Amino acid sequence: MSLSDLQYEFAKDMVLFQTYLISRHIKFTIGECWRRYSTQKWLYENHWSNTLRSDHMYKLAEDLFFWIGGKYIDNKIENVELIEPIGKKWISYNPDNYWNGHIIIGGRSDLNHFGRHRK
Repeated sequence: MSLSDLQYEFAKDMVLFQTYLISRHIKFTIGECWRRYSTQKWLYENHWSNTLRSDHMYKLAEDLFFWIGGKYIDNKIENVELIEPIGKKWISYNPDNYWNGHIIIGGRSDLNHFGRHRK
């Protein structure tokens, strides 16, 4: 499967996922979908990422930011449980989808990161 095919399949799942969130009145905003290597390198060197090869660089990841009960849900480790059902829903769309809620970087969860594994 070509990279553009993977990106297309990821985009289709993301649209379905976002439609699901909207239908459940889950407030979210869209963050980063693509990033340059120079940005990824800076994030890695400053302990905001644990990799130099983020799926964002391949347009196979998107960050979503959530509000529950009118309150913004930040990346504190104690908020993982709040977002976990949302992460599990994302994973249910495709076995190659993943959610980074249980990844801890610099004392923060990466709970807003939704991606697709490259094959």
